[in-house]
Amino acid sequence: MGPFESSRYFYVDAERKPQGPLGFEELESLEREGVIKRGTLVIREGESDYMKWRDIVELVSNERMAAHLRPDPGEAESERTGPGTPILKPEMFKKLDERYRQAYRVAGVVNGTGGFFHGLGIFLCVVGGLALMLVLIGSSSGDLGIPAFILLPLGGGGLAVGAVLLVGGMAVQGIGQMLTAQIDTAINTSPVLTPRERASIMHLDQ
Repeated sequence: MGPFESSRYFYVDAERKPQGPLGFEELESLEREGVIKRGTLVIREGESDYMKWRDIVELVSNERMAAHLRPDPGEAESERTGPGTPILKPEMFKKLDERYRQAYRVAGVVNGTGGFFHGLGIFLCVVGGLALMLVLIGSSSGDLGIPAFILLPLGGGGLAVGAVLLVGGMAVQGIGQMLTAQIDTAINTSPVLTPRERASIMHLDQ
């Protein structure tokens, strides 16, 4: 049982008065009864800072998950790259995990943005090429349904803009993939993470 699950708490009731101390399971029962809600302010016994009940629930959930993923202290110590490195506390691992996941999300947005402009560039190149083909076909047959002064700028502009977006999108995608690779390297070379923790952060355990 982790430190947050084993702690005792006071909660602020509807009249803004502290009630407790109560254990985590007792607070869970009060939530099921509707006495407290996820936004209810809660404070650990002996501390001075209030937290929302939803945050306590999330911390306990992370503690339980870490207990399943984390080996015993002797095994964890042997997995460290440097002997004597202290095992991460659940709250510290949660913060580090969230930081890396946020970095992965940023890299994903960059990669997705590059993919969007890459696709848009291909579309504009196709439209521009078709417009120029219509001009050539119309010129050779002498029957052009759409005026050339419209199709020529459309075709040339489409090809030019499309080419820029195509190349730019590929470059942005490359940056996103490079960011992902750098995050992977940072996780894999971290001296404070065990292999199981690295696999959890990188979603390799799913």
